[in-house]
Amino acid sequence: TITGTEIDIEFDLWNNGGTTFPEKLKVYLCSSISYSGTWLATYSNITNDSRSLKSINKTGITPGTYYIGFKCYSNADMYELYVDDILVKETVPTSVPEFNDVTINNSGGNVIFNDEISVDGTITFTSGDIDASSNNLVLTSNASVSGADDDSHVIGTIVKTIASDASHEFPLGNGSVLRKVDIDPNDATSRDWTVTYTDNVYSDVTTTGVLRYVSDTCYWDISPTSTPASTTVTLNWSSAIGINDGDLSNILIAHYNGTDWEGITATGTTGGPSGGSVSGNVTSFSPFTLGTTGVNPLPVTLTQFEGYAYSELDNKLEWTTKSEKNADYMEIQHSDDGKYFDSIGISKLAGNSQTDMFYEFIDRSVAKKINYYRLKQFDYDGKFNYSKIISIDNRHTEAKVVKYMTNLIGQKVDINYKGVVIIYYTDGSSIKTIQ
Repeated sequence: TITGTEIDIEFDLWNNGGTTFPEKLKVYLCSSISYSGTWLATYSNITNDSRSLKSINKTGITPGTYYIGFKCYSNADMYELYVDDILVKETVPTSVPEFNDVTINNSGGNVIFNDEISVDGTITFTSGDIDASSNNLVLTSNASVSGADDDSHVIGTIVKTIASDASHEFPLGNGSVLRKVDIDPNDATSRDWTVTYTDNVYSDVTTTGVLRYVSDTCYWDISPTSTPASTTVTLNWSSAIGINDGDLSNILIAHYNGTDWEGITATGTTGGPSGGSVSGNVTSFSPFTLGTTGVNPLPVTLTQFEGYAYSELDNKLEWTTKSEKNADYMEIQHSDDGKYFDSIGISKLAGNSQTDMFYEFIDRSVAKKINYYRLKQFDYDGKFNYSKIISIDNRHTEAKVVKYMTNLIGQKVDINYKGVVIIYYTDGSSIKTIQ
């Protein structure tokens, strides 16, 4: 019985009489026990007296029950033709494991996909994140999401089939903050939408037109399998994304056109500094972030922030700003656990600059453990926003620099991951620990 549309047939074929009695053979795919049906192959002048492996591939088969017919049609009465070790293999198309309704309730850590997973019902987010950074979360056209927030969302990539002129939620984030996207095509054509959230500045922050600055915190890649005439895209933020001004009239969706970031005219803006959204009609895709036409609310474009063990007891932090507007100073903050931070120093900023500015800070007498850092940037008017969090492992006598971290199945993770991790250092060594 065949459930797919393709089979492979293998068998050994030989003539015990050799060249004395040449034989011929036809092979058929039959719907009944017979020697007639769909012809598959003909073997003429069979004279080999040792086994010869033969292979036949047949595609375009309708699923059902079939028989393989072998018909010898010359010198058949000599009984010299042998067919042995017949193997029929069906090629079954691989399918993505599919679930109906799913509830994410794992306060102890992330739900990590070892394979691409498809959901046809409702995903209810209660506690913990879905880690789809290595294998996508696939949502069918029937699927919906509920309850996503800062504590429970998707890290990585969501692929969703949209076949309606309605808004659909993509609950992505960085493991600590929800950064969801809402997509509303202007037609009901069925197409797949792939959305990936990246918790870092894009490699190019050059702007064009009315757009002056883009976010140095994150961006979204949005790609449909076909392009609608117009689509309403809504980007959502919280205070951790760099929005620090109550006047949101300058905020736009920024789209990277392959050369520069361009502004998408806002069709709606909601919320305030602690959380809000901006919408715009989009006609070309990927990547997107938040941008501004004014000096606020994105006054500093931070293009690089990293740190390393400077000596046995010192850590060195370095960062670069591409542009500054009304920027006062940077407060350097330290944490033992990546959650609760204290100020350990101040670095005065240039204030107003349109060129790359380089800064550094050395944390003296650090403890021999994993140390976490972030930057808190203040404007002249007292408004502020935060950088991403970085970590430096100082647990060894000789200073080691963290290259990256993975979970136990080899997927790269960050400091927000909860559970057993393997930390890899730039000197080639590694260590297993619990975060």
